Amino acid sequence: MQFAQNRTVEIDIANSALDRPSSSFSSSSGTPPGIIGKTYATPSKEANGRAGTGSPIGTDEPTATLTLTSSFVGSTVNCSTSVASPMAAGSPPTHSFSGEEKKDEECADNHDDNEQRNGQEAAADTGKSAHASSPDRAYANEHNQDANSTSASDDDDSMDGFLPLRKYDSLDTVMMGQGIPSPIVSAPPGTAAGSYHSGAQPVVKSVGGPGTDGREQAPHPALLGSLTPPNPGVRVNFSPGPTGLPKVVMEQVAQSLVSSVTGEGGDGMLSAMFLSHRSPEFTDPNTGILAQAVTSLRTVMSIPDGDGDRGYEILFLHGGGHGQFASVPLNLCASRDDKGTYLVSGTWSARAIGEAAKYCTPDVLSSITDDGRYLTFPEVDFNDPTQVDPNSKFVYMCTNETVNGVEVFNLPTGEARSPVPLVLDASSDFTTKPIEWTDANVGILFACASKNIGHPGLTAVVIRRDLLDSSLYPSNPACPGVFHYATQAKAGNLWNTTATFNVQVVGMMMDWILANGGVDEMERLSKAKAALIYDLVDASDGFYEVPPVDTDCRSRMNVPFAVRGNGGGHDEDVTERFLIEAWEEGIVGLRTITPFGVGDYLRASLYHGVSWEDTVRLVDFMDNFMKINGRRRL
Repeated sequence: MQFAQNRTVEIDIANSALDRPSSSFSSSSGTPPGIIGKTYATPSKEANGRAGTGSPIGTDEPTATLTLTSSFVGSTVNCSTSVASPMAAGSPPTHSFSGEEKKDEECADNHDDNEQRNGQEAAADTGKSAHASSPDRAYANEHNQDANSTSASDDDDSMDGFLPLRKYDSLDTVMMGQGIPSPIVSAPPGTAAGSYHSGAQPVVKSVGGPGTDGREQAPHPALLGSLTPPNPGVRVNFSPGPTGLPKVVMEQVAQSLVSSVTGEGGDGMLSAMFLSHRSPEFTDPNTGILAQAVTSLRTVMSIPDGDGDRGYEILFLHGGGHGQFASVPLNLCASRDDKGTYLVSGTWSARAIGEAAKYCTPDVLSSITDDGRYLTFPEVDFNDPTQVDPNSKFVYMCTNETVNGVEVFNLPTGEARSPVPLVLDASSDFTTKPIEWTDANVGILFACASKNIGHPGLTAVVIRRDLLDSSLYPSNPACPGVFHYATQAKAGNLWNTTATFNVQVVGMMMDWILANGGVDEMERLSKAKAALIYDLVDASDGFYEVPPVDTDCRSRMNVPFAVRGNGGGHDEDVTERFLIEAWEEGIVGLRTITPFGVGDYLRASLYHGVSWEDTVRLVDFMDNFMKINGRRRL
């Protein structure tokens, strides 16, 4: 989006795709400056370089450097990268990867140019209409984590914005890694231990088959999205959600369950999985699990606690993201005649319109391209009544589109501030960057827990208190009590049985964030982790490719990338080889299998559960894979 007032950022990662001066809503074109030959530093802990502040990164403490070089010497290509951990404490360990590859034959034939893109095709005329009649119907499981939530439509076998490439019908035959031999033939004698042997031997892409149990061969578990590699002890989960939590938090959760059974270890209290939501252990206003989770979340995200439009309630609700797609218009619109403005920048904001249209009249501003992709945010002036109807009850946006890799980093404030309350679907980026609550006129923010703040079954809703006033915002009389914000707030999150265990885990996650530097440190690490992957892809000479999303909007949470190999187009053979070898190394979750098939792009999701070291491990694998499999085009 283009605003009257642009906001800039100065950071140490010069020319990094994640940290160029930008307005998060600005729409720009052109190729970003190259990074070959550049040397730059990861941001220091004290000087985070918050986008929009205009404050440069400090230089009081040493910062880690990352250098990318590339040179052509005859038929030899040299690529090297030196990566140092961004962790500020102590002397950061360095990590490096380098490679040399020989061009041993002419490049492979180009693959079919008619590519189908993961999560980025939709009917352009539908996406651009004022009232979208067929919003994206993406796979429900990723964004809607509650078991009782609305499922994806099953009336057809495709969906706008998420077209399949292929389907697998043998899900029931997959053993998910149990007892399956290594998918890659052992490296030849003399191969260095621990080295990747991609291309040295054929990859086994199926298991079973006629002659064993009489059944047709099933695709390899890695090609079916298995998250159980041969050695789960070295697993790193890059799933888009649900996904893992930081190891320390998972150990704390496990200990609480064990101590509940054995009575040993911990504080002797039952895990909240077994607690009544009316017990003092859960409800005590000073020491209870619920109060602790609310207080720590408010602290982490600096959520104002004032009255009226200067304060916010924190609710823990059921229903997942899809529940909130309906809850927002049900609470803010008295009838379908009331308007809500929807800024559509990808699969999830488009999908929200389908529910909203049942309870309000959506005005849609979409950034969908003529070929059905989402590459930026819609250009909009919030103060232009021809774009945003002043009578709209809210302006809805998704701050990070997990499928499309498009993210908002700075909400408009000052003269560019929206006069209509903003509703933010922050399911995948909540707690990874600060929020300008009152300055940006945020009315509601909701976040499914299963990305950065917990596990499936709970949705955090932060709502400004004046929006709970029925005299100002009368709700739809048909709104169920379980979704009614004022009802839930009045009951203190206890109108119905809340997800007690999930609430406890949210509290544990907030404690972990606070103990590790708070939200500013989470943002700094998110920038650094994403920059590692984007920089490798950008320097790969086309072996890897990310969607041509405006660099100002490249997601830090979900990095879509395709393995192009040598032809430049979709190369399923090299993609499958990549997935199988990654699975063998314990790197999982890069391709999501849905009822609609799979898409062109893989995705590396970099939530809090994925550490800097985990990200380095993925980038190291990607570099080695490219080194062995890549042949540069002349």
